[in-house]
Amino acid sequence: MKFMGNVMAYIAAALLWAYAWMELVPAGFLAHLGQPAHLATLGGVIGVFALLAVASLPTSRGWMNLLVAQVLASMPLFYLWGAVQHGRLPEVLTETAGLLLFGGLAWYGWRHKPVLLGLGVVAHGLLWDSWHLHHNTVLPAWYPLACGLYDVAFGLLAVMHHCAGALRARPPEPAVGLGRHAQHSAG
Repeated sequence: MKFMGNVMAYIAAALLWAYAWMELVPAGFLAHLGQPAHLATLGGVIGVFALLAVASLPTSRGWMNLLVAQVLASMPLFYLWGAVQHGRLPEVLTETAGLLLFGGLAWYGWRHKPVLLGLGVVAHGLLWDSWHLHHNTVLPAWYPLACGLYDVAFGLLAVMHHCAGALRARPPEPAVGLGRHAQHSAG
């Protein structure tokens, strides 16, 4: 049953990524890798393959945390890069605040509470990218929705991987009646 849940989660994420890729990202984006949104799209593709590769490693937990922290910390850079390219100080300040917020969350999650990494990626998609759907003046109109879908799928898979690892890492519960006191009284 657990295996089927993992398979279904990966299928759902793949469908979100496929929709974002085929319906939102313009054709020929590789010709424009000098633009922040297009480079972020390529980074997203690489991130998906890296996530799948790291998740398949037998000792993937530390590597997964590092990968997700890097993804979370780098997400705001593309909006900031767009704001700098357009030379708009209010947007640069807003995007710098996003970089500090999500970069700080990435550092804290990586150092202290790894589950926050995946949750931070989901929050970036649901909050930051959603806000940019209506306030985006620095990147192409298709980017916030594509990025938001990617973030939610990537973040949920990272949370799922973290929770599965946390469950595997727990020691088994002692059998009822076979604790330390029960063993002494039986002998």
